[in-house]
Amino acid sequence: MKARTFLIALSVTIGLLLIISFGIWRGAAAQSPLNLKNEPITLPSTAKFFPKEALLTIHLKLDVNRFPRYIEAVVPEKKRNKARSETVKIRNGFFALAGLDFERDLSSWVNPKFSLSIIKVNGEQEHFGWLLAIQGDDKEGPSSFMKSFWDKKVLDGEDVLQENYNNFEIYSYNDPLFPKKRKEISTTIVEDKVVLASSEKVILKKAIDTSKDPQLSQLNDQELIQSIEKMNTGIGLINASEEALETLLDLPKSLTQKNSLERLVASIKAEGPELLLDGLFKFKESGTEIKSQRESAISLVNGSGGPIQDIAILSEPFKLIDSASEDPEAKLLGPILRQYINDLDSTAINRITNSEKGPLVWINEDAGWIIGTKDNSQDLEIDKSLRSNGFSKSSLALKEKKIDVWSKLAINKSGKYDNIINNVEIILSQENESNWWGNNIAALEQRLQVNSLTNNNKRFQNLISNDGNYFDQQVFLGPTSSQKILSDWKPWKLLQAVIGHSLKQNIKSIAISIGASKDDIEQTINFHAKLLLG
Repeated sequence: MKARTFLIALSVTIGLLLIISFGIWRGAAAQSPLNLKNEPITLPSTAKFFPKEALLTIHLKLDVNRFPRYIEAVVPEKKRNKARSETVKIRNGFFALAGLDFERDLSSWVNPKFSLSIIKVNGEQEHFGWLLAIQGDDKEGPSSFMKSFWDKKVLDGEDVLQENYNNFEIYSYNDPLFPKKRKEISTTIVEDKVVLASSEKVILKKAIDTSKDPQLSQLNDQELIQSIEKMNTGIGLINASEEALETLLDLPKSLTQKNSLERLVASIKAEGPELLLDGLFKFKESGTEIKSQRESAISLVNGSGGPIQDIAILSEPFKLIDSASEDPEAKLLGPILRQYINDLDSTAINRITNSEKGPLVWINEDAGWIIGTKDNSQDLEIDKSLRSNGFSKSSLALKEKKIDVWSKLAINKSGKYDNIINNVEIILSQENESNWWGNNIAALEQRLQVNSLTNNNKRFQNLISNDGNYFDQQVFLGPTSSQKILSDWKPWKLLQAVIGHSLKQNIKSIAISIGASKDDIEQTINFHAKLLLG
């Protein structure tokens, strides 16, 4: 069962609107009064029309009329006309997919609040449909829209149908974009100033029925409400089912099926130039317990300095990196970490990360990479493993500090003559109760710079200070690693396809924090995800 083109474009376009808005927000906030307000997260009154079992629901507060001005405010003057034109096309194209002409039908009366949902429709053949709630500031806007919209359909010779359903006047017509399936675009007015539009009449009727029974709607979904209470402020709310996470957001089946994942609830927040998702993954069953070693890991970070590209702070890393692990945290972060390890193709790194003693701090610096651990028994294990692979160990003095170096002599063919070279596999520097492993001397020396990592990188400082004790695993990725991670993500590929060009150079950083909290019945994975575009 596949989503139709509209459903794919729906989720991609939402992401596009948000990413562009927040990715350029730093400049917009400085140059114009178009500031987005992060307000307490609550369910809008229209949530009573959205069923609990909807695959994906997004409630937003975003002024789509001003959206092109957000873009125009920050691009160079010579590019503003083109930027505004392209942004208008994107916005109008999104509503056109729903059969609406934004500038003619909506711009004069729509307010910043709107909600949309993807819903599974049962029947002879299961399929996805959509439901859209558009709010106005008064009664006149929606009423005028309904009259002009449907009068035009009649004048155009469309087969317009009118039906009274539970005291709601439903208008519909057969969409010529789907002549074989005869899908009906349908609309009605609810709460005097809200227009409900859907891909077919059966969804609109279901929305009306849902509003009549509090037990069926998201507005009275106590589990959803309790999740929202754990969030602070934002401009939007995402409520995604297990099927949506797998089908639309490309989460691995190993996470969505084996771990009894129920849903994702997340807020969308503007935080300077960053887009922040703050949310909860809810599971029916408790997973294996990963012991928090956050404070011990932070102590390793606080003793380090120098500029960084990437950093990972991990409790019990061997559980996260194990591809056979059933723990949800391992399913979420494991692929990122394994990709790092596989790319380096290092026997020593495999041994370090497989240690059953945590924590572990992994830092990519300009000069190279270093790994900090608290496991003082590792050097013996790694020495044995490397010696069996032909490496020898040497002890040297570096600025009055002892370092151990594992290396292997090899023949290097260069021109007419062969040269003997010494391939260094890994270097160990021991300090107090910490082991610091690196791939070169420069990386280890860079770590000893006076200024700490947290002082040198404000975004990383905020990551470790604001996330509290919930977050045992934290990863901060700079431009190169962020671009690589996103390049293979299906929604990101679709997003770039909609835009028509690559966003690779716009990706500046990704920060992810996760941590588990659980009771005897279920497990919750708390997470923060920050994306910075430039």
